Amino acid sequence: MKANHNRLRRALLAGVVVILASAPLMAIQAPKRSATSDQDRVATLIKELAHPVFAKRRGAERELRAVGMPAIEQLRVASAHGDAETSLRAQAVLNDLDRLMLAGVDVHVSFSKPKIEWDESVDLMITLSNASRYAAKIPFDLSEAATDSEAARQVGHMVDLAEIVRVRDGRDSELDLTVDDIGADSAVLAAVQDRLDMGPTGELAPGERRTLTVGQFNRGWARYRLLDAGTYTIVLDYRPQWDDEVLVGRGVGRVTSNEATIVVTRGAPKSVSRGGRVASVEIRREDRELVSVLTNHTDQTMVVNTDFGDVVPFAEGHWIWQHGSERLKIPVVPPRPRSWDDFVTAKLVSVAPGATIELARISIQRLYDKLKKAGGVPGASNADLHFSYANMCSRLWQTRQGSALVGNDNAPRIFRTLLPRQLLATRYNSGALAMPLAP
Repeated sequence: MKANHNRLRRALLAGVVVILASAPLMAIQAPKRSATSDQDRVATLIKELAHPVFAKRRGAERELRAVGMPAIEQLRVASAHGDAETSLRAQAVLNDLDRLMLAGVDVHVSFSKPKIEWDESVDLMITLSNASRYAAKIPFDLSEAATDSEAARQVGHMVDLAEIVRVRDGRDSELDLTVDDIGADSAVLAAVQDRLDMGPTGELAPGERRTLTVGQFNRGWARYRLLDAGTYTIVLDYRPQWDDEVLVGRGVGRVTSNEATIVVTRGAPKSVSRGGRVASVEIRREDRELVSVLTNHTDQTMVVNTDFGDVVPFAEGHWIWQHGSERLKIPVVPPRPRSWDDFVTAKLVSVAPGATIELARISIQRLYDKLKKAGGVPGASNADLHFSYANMCSRLWQTRQGSALVGNDNAPRIFRTLLPRQLLATRYNSGALAMPLAP
């Protein structure tokens, strides 16, 4: 689940570097001027775009970017009808202003609840108010297209947020966005791909006020994991990616929201990983038996395939005895012909976050007998025992089968619709248990 999270986040944020200032966050606004004085200043600056001194031309471009939206109309005229130098520089400023987000927009963030337990879902509300006289671009799609799935909308909104919010825990550590595997869901994949292609964006008309609700902020397909008890804060902090360091230093175009807080009253169990661990397998001894167990270390319910076999779509499980270079694999179930029709749906078992499930059990005597039959020496010193688990079916496997499965009335019922997205589909090996064991 978590394997591709960091790689996905790096891809989504490639080329976008947000330098977080140490000063307290506050909205930075230009001094108020009358509309007439703004337009007079813009006209003067546009004339300086063709000034014979380079520093003057460069400075005029900078100040026009700082003026922002009130300069748009005169810049368009200059771009279309000015001399070559003026036209080129006016168009460059227009291009930058066209990419500017949240110009003239006040942003307020709040949570749907003031307090939650770690596994209780909370929504984030973002209220956008355009107090300016100009339409403002916003980095969110507010259309809620009917063709989008709920999961695609949730992931899309969370990815939009990832570049412009800071979420901090009670130790003032910044949290990263977690995104579960998107590869086997076409709608979610398309939503993420849209973000990679620099979209989507929306528009807020002058005087318009809209509220965007981002569902399952901490529990959705994409989420910020609020796992420990304590107070968490969120601030939306948009900073344009100016090439001009002077504009960056002046905070031109920067928009920050209020700071919203939420209290987590009960944290996740210690078995839920804070570092992104997905699952683990271990062997436990219970009297004269060995038990292989799998623990779900994620913050989401996991589905584990416990229907063992030696072909897809079954799970593969082996007791592995190793002595030096000698290695023997004892399967959980004897190899035998099995088909998709033999698959037992009830053996797809849900495992709660931090919980453990039994995978296989064998008596030590039976293990000894099987190892001897296979040519091993169970009582050999310096021998180790491991358990290996791998689920051989997943959404990805299922979609690769195409029309042979999904939507095929002749296929086994379990495979006609998409398998659970939380289905664990990775190989896990336990640590070593020292042999010999007394039967």
